[in-house]
Amino acid sequence: MPKIKVLHLSMTKSIGGIASFQKNLFDNIDKTSFAFEFVSTYPNAALAEYFENAGAVVHKLPPQKTVLPYCTALFKLLKKQKYNIVHIHKNSCANPLAFLVCALAGVKIVCHSHNTKAVGGKAADLAHYIFRPFVKRASAVWAACSAEAGVWLYGKKAVKSGKVVVVKNGINLPSFAYNTAVRNKARAQLNLQNALIIGHVGNYIPQKNHKFIIDIFAQIAKSKPNSALLLVGRG
Repeated sequence: MPKIKVLHLSMTKSIGGIASFQKNLFDNIDKTSFAFEFVSTYPNAALAEYFENAGAVVHKLPPQKTVLPYCTALFKLLKKQKYNIVHIHKNSCANPLAFLVCALAGVKIVCHSHNTKAVGGKAADLAHYIFRPFVKRASAVWAACSAEAGVWLYGKKAVKSGKVVVVKNGINLPSFAYNTAVRNKARAQLNLQNALIIGHVGNYIPQKNHKFIIDIFAQIAKSKPNSALLLVGRG
């Protein structure tokens, strides 16, 4: 029986929520039944080498900002490879180009909402609400990482009616298991052997709300002077 071919749009420049989800999904999918391929519009996408080394195909297309070259290349790819599903990972509907091309190519779309706010200010918010009806009509499956992300992309009625499939971001628990040796080594390297450490991992973007984290830590530091705040991320 032939494998179900799934194309993921698109890979991100750095490892964040979408990239982590794609990796976890790829690592745990039944590869005897599914064949995952990926699109990158960046010369050095975060996980391109990882997926290629694992046997997946990564298609490198022109940046979306070039519009016509991007749309042409994507349309040709879809027609040539004949995917069963195109899984589009989005933070908002502000840029509907991929949906338009997939609709014209007649490919089934899974739309996956990974955020609750557009990046780009009021203009991006306006574009999101303008194109949201089209994105919803073009997509056969509405998915989201949470109910809130579902409301952002599909609306409250869609979430309440059960039309939105909430796919929680799974965690590979063994890779985060407590390890005394690793803990002690890291604390020694940072010279924080006896400190109370508060840690946060996330890119430096508004959605991660670093200001609130710092405000909380300021209160902790008042009662526990021997404490440290570790922030890990890019941006």
